[in-house]
Amino acid sequence: MKHSTLPFFAGQHRQERLGARTVFSPLPVMTNVPPVRRTDWLTKKYPHYIELGGAGGSLFQTQVLYMFWVMGLVVFAAFFWGPPGSGLSNGQGWAGVWAGNYQEVWVGHNQWVMEFSWMNLLGAVLGLGMGPGLALLITVKMLWEHQQQLRRVLPFRFHRQRREVMLSRWDKRTKRTEVRIFPWEEMCAMVGEGSAVSVSGVMTMASLFFGINSDERPGHFWSGMNVGTLSKEVGAGEWEMIRRYMEEGSEAIDEPAPVTFDGMIEEFCRERKIPRCAFSPLRRLWWELNGTRFGILRINIQSRLQQRFAERYFAAHPELAAWSEQLPPEQWAKPSERLIRCNQLLAEQYAQGRNIFTVGDVRELLGEEITPQAAQALTT
Repeated sequence: MKHSTLPFFAGQHRQERLGARTVFSPLPVMTNVPPVRRTDWLTKKYPHYIELGGAGGSLFQTQVLYMFWVMGLVVFAAFFWGPPGSGLSNGQGWAGVWAGNYQEVWVGHNQWVMEFSWMNLLGAVLGLGMGPGLALLITVKMLWEHQQQLRRVLPFRFHRQRREVMLSRWDKRTKRTEVRIFPWEEMCAMVGEGSAVSVSGVMTMASLFFGINSDERPGHFWSGMNVGTLSKEVGAGEWEMIRRYMEEGSEAIDEPAPVTFDGMIEEFCRERKIPRCAFSPLRRLWWELNGTRFGILRINIQSRLQQRFAERYFAAHPELAAWSEQLPPEQWAKPSERLIRCNQLLAEQYAQGRNIFTVGDVRELLGEEITPQAAQALTT
């Protein structure tokens, strides 16, 4: 299948007032950026392929849900106890809440009786259930939508011996998971970094994106993955991890680490290049209180569920399972002459202290014409 090309190319860079974007691929060239050895979205590693994806984003989403539950319970406590003498329990616990459902009703001269009030009961249910009920509604909705998404797509699979990448997406028209295989050298990858300015300071955010062009809608991505990173340099190191695996072999990266609390602390320290002892007790206490452990539990459960979905999918599509098998060395695909030549030219540039962020559009090194469309690719 012939794939139309995107107007991006390795080395393209655009600096804006509050952000910047740099392209690493198409043409996955050397970056001269120190690679990371693994990431939390590296789910499988074999000598011939790796899988990227999994239950990414579940940790932050779970922390958000945890905060909703904390706020919901605070609202519940405010209605249940409230200020002294004014809470629904009236200082008597659930017995006080139930007693509040009765009210005195005048039935005659100096005659009052206690009658059950459905309106009081409705008010108690709404008051006590509003906070936890809203938290439950949001939790069920977000968990359902995220779980449906995990059951509709497969992790990206990078086969280094074939120099191909298996991507998937959910086809809304047919209501099915669609899987395609693309050449490795056509993968698009870029990192973006932006800053938000407020009265409290400047917050910097970065993300790494990689995907493939759409044949049906040229200039748009058929499928892609976006992951948050600490900085553009960390994002470049994560892409360099993928590139080195594809170009150099499985020894270039570490095994995927199980998602554990201690493992996340080690990953946090590694990304920030600080020793483990620098992880303060206060930060650990915050992690204990902000729902991180619930997020880790959810990630592990959802990863197992997605793995079962993948196993069933590949069992129903033996041609994709066959594609994932190892090849004899004589059948391994080779890098293109264009990529080899480009890396040779870049090696000369990198020897002068440059890297992918400063070398410029690599097509200039190759002596290729850069169309106006390509020159403006990062402006939109």
